[in-house]
Amino acid sequence: DNGLAFIPSSLLHLVCVKELYLNSNSLKAMPEGIASLCNLEVLDISHNKFTFVPSIILKCQKLRNLDLSYNRIDVLPSSILSLSCLQQVYVHHNPIKGVPKSILNQGIHDMDYLKVVLAEQHGKPVVPLREALKRIERNDPHMTKLSLVECNMGIAELRSLCNALELNTNLRALRLQHQAFSVPHHEHLDYFLSTLAPLNQSIAHLDLTNNMLTIMSKQIGQLTNLVSLDISHNQLPKLHGEISKLLHLEVLKASHNKIQSIPAQIDGLTNLREIDLSHNKIVQIPQFLSYMKNLEKIVVGHNPVANVPKEILSRGDNYLQAYMKNMMVGSETVFRMKLMIVGQSGTGKTSLASALARDKKKGPGSTPDVQESGIHVTTMTLKDPPITFSVWDFDGNEIYYNTHQIYMSNRAIYMVCASIVNPDYMRTEYWIRTVAVQFPTCPILVLLTHGDDRTTAKEYKAEVTDRFRLLCTKYHPNVQFLAVVSSKTGRGMDKVMEQIVQLAMEQPYMPEEIPKIFRVIEEKVYALRGESPILEMDRFHLVLDDVGSPDTGTIETAVALMHDLGIVLYFKDIDPNFLVVNPQWLTQSFTKLIDQRHYSQNAILKEAVVEAMWDTHSEDVRKYLMSLFEHFGVFYCFFSVADQTQQVLVPCMLSSNPDLSVLGKFWCPAHIAAWEAGYPLLQSTPVPSGKNYQNRNLVVPFSEVRKSATHSGASCETRVTKGAIRPLESLHSGGNGRAKQLEEVGVPRL
Repeated sequence: DNGLAFIPSSLLHLVCVKELYLNSNSLKAMPEGIASLCNLEVLDISHNKFTFVPSIILKCQKLRNLDLSYNRIDVLPSSILSLSCLQQVYVHHNPIKGVPKSILNQGIHDMDYLKVVLAEQHGKPVVPLREALKRIERNDPHMTKLSLVECNMGIAELRSLCNALELNTNLRALRLQHQAFSVPHHEHLDYFLSTLAPLNQSIAHLDLTNNMLTIMSKQIGQLTNLVSLDISHNQLPKLHGEISKLLHLEVLKASHNKIQSIPAQIDGLTNLREIDLSHNKIVQIPQFLSYMKNLEKIVVGHNPVANVPKEILSRGDNYLQAYMKNMMVGSETVFRMKLMIVGQSGTGKTSLASALARDKKKGPGSTPDVQESGIHVTTMTLKDPPITFSVWDFDGNEIYYNTHQIYMSNRAIYMVCASIVNPDYMRTEYWIRTVAVQFPTCPILVLLTHGDDRTTAKEYKAEVTDRFRLLCTKYHPNVQFLAVVSSKTGRGMDKVMEQIVQLAMEQPYMPEEIPKIFRVIEEKVYALRGESPILEMDRFHLVLDDVGSPDTGTIETAVALMHDLGIVLYFKDIDPNFLVVNPQWLTQSFTKLIDQRHYSQNAILKEAVVEAMWDTHSEDVRKYLMSLFEHFGVFYCFFSVADQTQQVLVPCMLSSNPDLSVLGKFWCPAHIAAWEAGYPLLQSTPVPSGKNYQNRNLVVPFSEVRKSATHSGASCETRVTKGAIRPLESLHSGGNGRAKQLEEVGVPRL
């Protein structure tokens, strides 16, 4: 999205890159050098000005996913089939001739079908139905696959097809797509399947996708030699039990339907290796799937599954299967979630957390408060219902804002605090919007603290409450509750606690069943905190040998769930070798960073100085901290040409008058101008990066900045869109597109 008319040559040297996104530019051709990207697997050149498919991309033989949509391409060349690894091609919104629109609009995921389409497009017409029937009757040895797409066959055509298939023993795969076998014509499919089964037992692969099927014929059970069955992209409300008769079935695909449950008869498919039931309405994943010894792949994404933690489902098939196998050994019911208390300094967040812990419903399992700089975590266990809350009180000091995103998650209730005595509507809306944008499914409670204050007029308090009520209405249904409270007198705390419990019990993961081995691993984590706040994963695996030596899949699945509960932190995409068993340790490490007295006016430290702060840890751990904090934007690393050293910029420590000539070496002009004017810099999330930005009303959206960086060790040139710096009000009034963009990054409306 940079308006590029050509591809920078520097990109062509990235020979290790696997995914390249050049969409939304003004490209018309691809340079020859693109062939040097020999490891490229995903290429997106959509929303450009291509009039033909660049032949040079055919040299990228590892390409799996190609997006050519929203261009001006009118011919899809057959040479595209030379990409042997290609799995998906997106060509919609192009004036391509000879390809059915129904295929163009959904993308081509079937390369066999693409061969048929291209054969027709390039002067080798697909065999007409009548001719195909003749070839079938002749038992043509070369005709092992038959694709009939958009033929709209009636009973007569189906009868002819069945008669022809009776004489054919070579056909192995049959594809019937877009045949409109919907009510009242589903009897056509009944007739076809019931007639086909006794006549032809050679068919091993049957594809009935995209047929608007609302009823699955029980005759399907007669095709006993089927190895794969694909009934995806229909409107089936259930899987017919007759499928259990397909004893040779290895692959069953039924995604994008309206299936609500998985029938127990599936248990009888002992040869099943893969089952895809994604994009349905399945609520329960049955336990018997874990008993099927040959089942290697279970795909159930995009279903409202209630009996498996969503953290497990979101991490893929391997995690799901490990979870289900451990459930067979033993399970227990748990009620657990996080309470996240956010807001600016001075709003009484810590007092509120203490008041909640003193609540009469608190059970004996609650832990005493332990205060750490930047974050304050307690555990609170209720008696009835027996919910265990992990209460997170975030420091309102703005220097910690960039670290908060490390701990925030979807499995939580968020409480946004604001003082009724000294309200800051802008900051409060900032927090509400931050949560609403990043965690749209999480409930939010807005609590107006200091309700016991007697020095403030009742009329003023009423006015403040009304303004916050309007604000909460604006963010409904994210905001579920508004109350005036006092941690000192207990005013409103009972209602707050009742609301917390009610909202907690409404969450889909409350309660949930987890394998007992997960709790064993969790207890081991608590014990390890006294040894070290961070462990290498290899060491963690060895430690677990004395609890039954769980396999790698079990450990990673348990760690994934503990990560989302805030018990551990594991960022596999940053460094899979380290597990943080004490999350607060990261804040302590950051506190060492901001407590340093070695800062220049530009908040720059030499990397060696930063690493010296963490000298009690190994070199690998120090590198992990560097990578982690840079990943979350806590600081930024760059190479100083003048000093010939690696240096670190810590934005939250910038003085009010930094040396802009120094910052100009790695900040774009828009950022410098914004900082010079005293305004905040917005990143991909609405987290302020610097200090002293009271009453600021200008922003520099990063999406307005065109970056063209060269990392030869010398410079980083950045160009800026004209008018990138503007009043916040003008950004909000700049039309629907601008408003939507700001909605996405969480800029509060004024």
